Amino acid sequence: MASSENHQFTAPFRRLHEPFDFSSIQCVQKDDIELVWIDRNYKNDPLSLPWHGTTDKLCSFDSVIRAVEYLSNKKNSSYFYVIVSGEFCEEMTQLSEHLDKVHFLFVYCLNVAKYEYLKEKSLKVLTICNRQSDLITSIEKAKKSTSIAITRQYSMRDLSKELATYVWYQLLKSLIAKLTTDNEEMAMNDFKEIIKEHCYDNKTHPEKLLDAMEYYEPIHAIWVYSDQKGFSSIINMALRKQDINLLYKSRWFIRDLSNSLSQLRPKLPPKMRVYHGAVLPRESFNKLQHIVRQRTFVSTFGYLSTSKKLLVAEQFSSNQKSVTDESGVSVMFEIDIDDETNVIVADISEHSKFHQEEEVLFDIDSTFEVLHVNFDEVKQLYTIQMRTSTYGNELANEYLRYNQKELDRLNVELLFGQLIADMGEFEKSIEYFKRFIDQDNINPVDIRINLGWVYA
Repeated sequence: MASSENHQFTAPFRRLHEPFDFSSIQCVQKDDIELVWIDRNYKNDPLSLPWHGTTDKLCSFDSVIRAVEYLSNKKNSSYFYVIVSGEFCEEMTQLSEHLDKVHFLFVYCLNVAKYEYLKEKSLKVLTICNRQSDLITSIEKAKKSTSIAITRQYSMRDLSKELATYVWYQLLKSLIAKLTTDNEEMAMNDFKEIIKEHCYDNKTHPEKLLDAMEYYEPIHAIWVYSDQKGFSSIINMALRKQDINLLYKSRWFIRDLSNSLSQLRPKLPPKMRVYHGAVLPRESFNKLQHIVRQRTFVSTFGYLSTSKKLLVAEQFSSNQKSVTDESGVSVMFEIDIDDETNVIVADISEHSKFHQEEEVLFDIDSTFEVLHVNFDEVKQLYTIQMRTSTYGNELANEYLRYNQKELDRLNVELLFGQLIADMGEFEKSIEYFKRFIDQDNINPVDIRINLGWVYA
């Protein structure tokens, strides 16, 4: 890897793009894709389907109103590709901006030039064509893009819609340190179990990660996080998935890393700008655009990795070249940090193995206001401007203060299990409580009472 002095960043960087990956990658089968055809003259005859094998699900409508009603009432998690005739394409393009279930629009018409402007109007419009072969090709490309990029879970939450969940996770985070401190050995063994499971799933050997733990001290958290890619991927996987069991078993390392960031926080200047480059799935980018229009806020699920150097971040704004087609959207996040917001973030350059990246790391559940989305015609790159915010965090702190007496009164392990149930994760709550039945540090009667409460 070249040094930072000559600015030759030719080799891929370690993982600056990973914590901001908008997805828990999930393959999409053809049964997950539904085609909706809007054309006054189309006949819903399965034998006439020109792309046999693309999907078994097709619905046709002779009006936009009926199609939108159908899409609005769908409760499943399918991905909807909408094929629309020239007659209805302008109306459907406008309405699709408010239909999150519509991922792509394909305009199938006679006069292609007439509707080319729709590609500029909406990123959901992938193709405008008048030949069946072009339509089939575009759908197949979109399907490949969907299978590797489009996701059901984001690494960001829209706080205008998910504030309650955000508050719950703030409370869970506040309990992590107590859970770890009360039983350090158990917490460490749980994390070792996660490492073994992760390495087994990814067909890798866990020895290197387990060896690193043998000589580990809390002051080494940042170094280990930067050096051992497995650690960062395990932690951020647990946080992105919001999997309670994974979060609980990862509590040992999350505590140390978050504490390290808090200790370094005062060393940051009052104001600074950092950067993060990425290629976002089109669905994720559209969601961010919607957030901008609503003037609302987002928070991250995992640790957010950024750089003080724009040149470093640009390495991740595209894998080969800037893209703004069905394969994704090249973006650059510009984040302004304001000391007054008290967001936990730290310059970890001196504590990281890869100091030349000049990495600035945000703590989990950091909150941002999304300000603007601009497009650079020369670079073919979208710039998303954000700034740190106290929104959401203020409400979470108020909730914590209100419930402080309850937090002080209850056994922390019992409270954690109750919170899991309160979030609707009843099976995970039951599994959590059962692990304490034979342990000496908790009254077994209390465990059985809580199990009965969850079952009820």
